[in-house]
Amino acid sequence: MIDLLHAPFFQICRDAGILTRRAIRDNGQDFSYEDLLARSEEVAAFLSAAGVRQGDVVALMARRGFDAVAAVYGIMVLGAVYMPVDRAFPRDRVAYMLETASCRYLLTDDIACAQGLPESVARLPLNRAGGERLGYDPAVVAPDDLAYVLFTSGSTGRPKGVMIRHRSAARRMVWARERFGPDLALVLGSTSYAFDISILELFAPLGCGGALEIVDSALSLAEEHVGREVTLVNCAPSALSAVLSLTRLPPTVQTVILVGEVLHGRLARRLYDQGVRRVFNLYGPTEDTIYSTEYLVPRDVGDSVPIGMPLPGTEAVVMDTDLQPVADGALGELCLLGEGQAAGYINRPDLTDERFVTCTAPPYVGKRMYRTGDRAHRLPSGDLHCLGRLDDQVKIDGHRIELSEIAHVIMSVPDVAQATVIVAQFGAQRLGLAAYVVPTQGNSNEEDLLESIKGQVAAKLPVYMHPLSYDLLPSFPTTTSGKLDKNALPPPSAGRGSSATDMVDEALQAVLGRSDLPASAPIFLHGASSMDLVRIIAYLREASGRAVALAAAFRAASPDGLRQLLANAKESPSRLASIKPDPMAVTQAQRQMWLAQEMAEDPVAYLLFVEVETTLPPEALALAVREVVARHPSLHTAIALDEENLRRMAIDAAEDPVCTCEEDHGWEGAVDRHLSSAYPFTAAITKIPGGAAARIVADHAIFDRWSLNILRDELAAHLAGQALPPLPSLRVPVRDAEDDAAFIERLSVELAQAQLLAWAATDARAAHILREPLSDTAVAAIRRAAGALNLTAAAVGFGLFAECASMLTGVGDLSIGITLVDRHQGNINAIDCHVNTLPIYWSRAFGVTLEERLDAAGRRVFYHVAHSHVGIESVLSAVRTRRGEPGWVPYAIAYGWHSESPDTTAGSPIIVRFRPNPSARLPLTLWLEERGGHVDAVWTAHPACFETMRLKTWHRTFENIAGKLATLL
Repeated sequence: MIDLLHAPFFQICRDAGILTRRAIRDNGQDFSYEDLLARSEEVAAFLSAAGVRQGDVVALMARRGFDAVAAVYGIMVLGAVYMPVDRAFPRDRVAYMLETASCRYLLTDDIACAQGLPESVARLPLNRAGGERLGYDPAVVAPDDLAYVLFTSGSTGRPKGVMIRHRSAARRMVWARERFGPDLALVLGSTSYAFDISILELFAPLGCGGALEIVDSALSLAEEHVGREVTLVNCAPSALSAVLSLTRLPPTVQTVILVGEVLHGRLARRLYDQGVRRVFNLYGPTEDTIYSTEYLVPRDVGDSVPIGMPLPGTEAVVMDTDLQPVADGALGELCLLGEGQAAGYINRPDLTDERFVTCTAPPYVGKRMYRTGDRAHRLPSGDLHCLGRLDDQVKIDGHRIELSEIAHVIMSVPDVAQATVIVAQFGAQRLGLAAYVVPTQGNSNEEDLLESIKGQVAAKLPVYMHPLSYDLLPSFPTTTSGKLDKNALPPPSAGRGSSATDMVDEALQAVLGRSDLPASAPIFLHGASSMDLVRIIAYLREASGRAVALAAAFRAASPDGLRQLLANAKESPSRLASIKPDPMAVTQAQRQMWLAQEMAEDPVAYLLFVEVETTLPPEALALAVREVVARHPSLHTAIALDEENLRRMAIDAAEDPVCTCEEDHGWEGAVDRHLSSAYPFTAAITKIPGGAAARIVADHAIFDRWSLNILRDELAAHLAGQALPPLPSLRVPVRDAEDDAAFIERLSVELAQAQLLAWAATDARAAHILREPLSDTAVAAIRRAAGALNLTAAAVGFGLFAECASMLTGVGDLSIGITLVDRHQGNINAIDCHVNTLPIYWSRAFGVTLEERLDAAGRRVFYHVAHSHVGIESVLSAVRTRRGEPGWVPYAIAYGWHSESPDTTAGSPIIVRFRPNPSARLPLTLWLEERGGHVDAVWTAHPACFETMRLKTWHRTFENIAGKLATLL
């Protein structure tokens, strides 16, 4: 075996049968091995004539395509060193790379791109290569010579060039060909050449007779006729998630390699569901030649995915701060030894000595070792599990970013005294970079300074390193030792270009984190939900003292519309005064939930189940759960009758709601323990391989899905040793009693016309549950309809469900239960139950067309959201009186929409998720669950009313109606 990266391609080209085989597909055009061989030898001859010799660094700045691939091989024929340069990089960054690498040659397909670069670098037009050919000679280059230099983000404020030898890269390709074999038949070439996983795409398939299909990005798979024969996909998880939000993978894809970011098990499971045969989670820094560990993800993987075992020729050790191996299972820094290590950083011996060290720990004494800076531990299975960074380096969308490099660029702007950059949450599913700046004293023109900073960042850094927000602060918060306290920085603004200038802007900033929305556009078009609008109105009511009408707000949900609404609102009468409630009182919805649970034949039907997993020991998890229970009154008090009223009461019991068990008794044991406990929230914690798990059981009257997010975040904070601020005192937003009475009156008039469905579910039983993903067509139609009709996606979904129910039952006037969330500024951080299910009226007489009926149904959903606090008892009383039916049942079918949060957050050692309740309380319920842009339909049916096959009919009908909507929009 010749340990040269490019050698296998030239060796197999000696076989005449190979030469006619396809090697490259570029923009739909196929090129054979003979074409690629000829073109690479032409490039080699052209470079040689220009003076390039063995060991010279040649920068390649060209469009990814057939010519660029030939250029890479042509560079290596001469024994020169390949250095990719992305054409999108700022000229200043490219100039620094060329200078640092002592590069004297730039090979490019666009000379104009070289403007502004050092004159000492010779520009070589790739299109002039042709005619003469220079063949491959293995004697020109040795295995320990450099094959390529690839620049990564640098902590010193400048990128650093990683030098990779032929031997290291060649052996990684040997492993890849053995591991992926026939699946290298056609590899998707979607990766920027500045990203090291492109090396696999360039060399693995072309060294064994396979082929490469070059596309602009992985998203190109959504285009017709692109990638239809691809057998292997190699990309970052975020890129593939984006692909799957648009389309399915081609059925020919056999293997998917995910690398560069933390992999969530949900993505892997989804790939297997689409027919992919193997999913690999690979890990490796550029400094260890692309990949260092591998994990073949099992089909039943959980949400947390290990990075697996070291590749052949690599050793992986978890070290403490003294660079001594830690005990199995303990956390430490992941260090790598073996043949994959880079030669170092080009012309930066100081950085090389800092990261590549000589190991002093047995049995590795004297061996060269690379310190990754990644935090990891070893699972009992022997697999490694990575838990994020120890330093300022992060990964976003697969790009490795040194936060200090961005801060360094910002600091280079005059009038900037201090700068720091963090990773922050922008919306429910968005992680991005947030910059904080302290101006120099005497600088008063903030707008000009921000423009200068943004201009410098744009000139110096690639787009993926641009912060999403910039905040100017008078000073930075510090710890007691005087160091920057990043945890104390204020939340980032999403756009400083439009600062809050009035009360509506202040409300938008407080609720949405931004105040720069277009003045006349509905906020729903910019990511806001109906619950966001509820909280905005609550803010305006409290700040202004005016009776701002929530129902009217849904018809005027733009910033200017809200301003007009606020201007026309009257001063709040005394009945609208902000209320500070009795913390031991219960809401009407909680009262109804408690009563239903008490009367149920099977109390399990009104319980919620939560699974928790952590990599930390059971004792740590138990302590964290106890802290959360002690923090929230709902979890350590019981709802009980106090004379004639329901109230929360202190629990007079010596038992501990949190127990650590020697063995896991399953959910049956957890439920039995909960039902015999005085506490409404109990947890059974056991040790599992690699950490601990908890089975939490909670009464629905004190817990909901919103509470799950609070539980996850607070457990993660406790386990990380972070102090939580005190809970704010509970407050109820201003309510208009006359408006509530009008809502009940209107609803009772409408529901008096509703026809009863024939189903009857007299008791809760084990449910038939059908979970099906909504098609991309259906989801896109729902979102387009929401935008066109000025509704939310949840409201459109309700309208489609009502259409489906009417079509399949033949009933034209329906009463449907809709689940509403009554969260506001006063209870947004409280673990408790603040959901309410109210009946809502739907009629086929709402309109002649589907769009008209959807619009009318959506307006009623908004009206209900505005009255989510109204108890169902008062509604039932009014409807039963009007109908003359004391036993009238409000609804037999129900609908809800959940926007699911991630089960964990980046770097968190804990996963928290709901486990579905197996009981059905109604004949039929549809939950639409949205997570990461995808929507699942969860149909839950009572076995006395539905069979699973019938549920599939309902799902198909729902999809068909959504498909009809797609053709109308």
